[in-house]
Amino acid sequence: MIGCSLFSGVNHEQKSGSHPAKTDRRGVNNLKEFGYPSVSADNIMAGKLYPAFFDKMLEETVEEWSTPPSVRKVAQGLRDEIAALG
Repeated sequence: MIGCSLFSGVNHEQKSGSHPAKTDRRGVNNLKEFGYPSVSADNIMAGKLYPAFFDKMLEETVEEWSTPPSVRKVAQGLRDEIAALG
């Protein structure tokens, strides 16, 4: 599953409202594998295209039954950030 790979090896004990930078890097790597070579940590949460794909990966993570609650919380926080970008 794509989404779960976003969070493997990430410390999820973060303050509320923060997210690990590793998550963005993993999202960037996943998007690059899907054929988006220009995506970067600086633009994954910008524009319309990259956030839409990143959000889909995060959605899969949130919905996966085996995803630990702490991971769901981080993934949902990122989804909320993307939604707030409009």
